[in-house]
Amino acid sequence: EDSGLQNGREYYYIVVPKGVNDACYGPSSDCAAVVPSAQPYFTVDCSDSSVIDFDVNRVPASVSRQCVVTPYDGWTGSISVECNPTSTLMGIQCEGESVFIKAGQSTATCTITISIV
Repeated sequence: EDSGLQNGREYYYIVVPKGVNDACYGPSSDCAAVVPSAQPYFTVDCSDSSVIDFDVNRVPASVSRQCVVTPYDGWTGSISVECNPTSTLMGIQCEGESVFIKAGQSTATCTITISIV
């Protein structure tokens, strides 16, 4: 595994088989050219730094936060923002929504809502 390679730059490799000791090598392979490319990915940022403070005497109550979905390196597709049900406390609900990123789209927004019921 190589690290520090640049996407779009051509690299050349040969394989030399090694036996059980340093004196035992086989014939090398033909030279192979490879060009690494970035894999498409996306980020979701819901980083509102304010603290969500609910008054337990005023229920039901809810708060929503906008999240920005940013695709990179040509990523397209549907993203469903959901809450982990195993971390939900009794009486608190969390809901997300789906967004679809189209080719060439720079960002999309979605909303996550936390409610006390």
